Amino acid sequence: MFPQVDILLHSDIDAVFDELADQSPGLRDALVEDFRRFIESGKTDYPNYFGRQSIYNFPVEAERAHLCHMHLALPPRTFSKGRSLMDRTNPRDPEQDACLVYCEHYLWEGRVLLLNILYPDAHGKARNKRLMRYLAREAQAFQDS
Repeated sequence: MFPQVDILLHSDIDAVFDELADQSPGLRDALVEDFRRFIESGKTDYPNYFGRQSIYNFPVEAERAHLCHMHLALPPRTFSKGRSLMDRTNPRDPEQDACLVYCEHYLWEGRVLLLNILYPDAHGKARNKRLMRYLAREAQAFQDS
């Protein structure tokens, strides 16, 4: 458990929240608070719309900057109750394939930057070298701050 969790929002994610406002009203506030609880719980408190999370290993700059992602079922959708955490993804349904891109600071435990939500076709977008290098640079700038 962290005594204090500091969630920062990158300007890119603010734009995505605006785009998703009609589809998922209140997503910004809910996601920030749910992600705060997720970090405070030692990454054990998964709301029903949070899925599998892991670090990106492509491109290498993303891995170096500790750029991570968490699969999302964008509200009002949720993942099935019986679905295991490892299976909480949507790669076979590009229209529903979404993930939260974030970075935890190397040194400041509990300090997290939410960078973007890749949607739709999060897996396809994650194969875009230009996008991933950009996200890696933003994550590295956060690490260096």
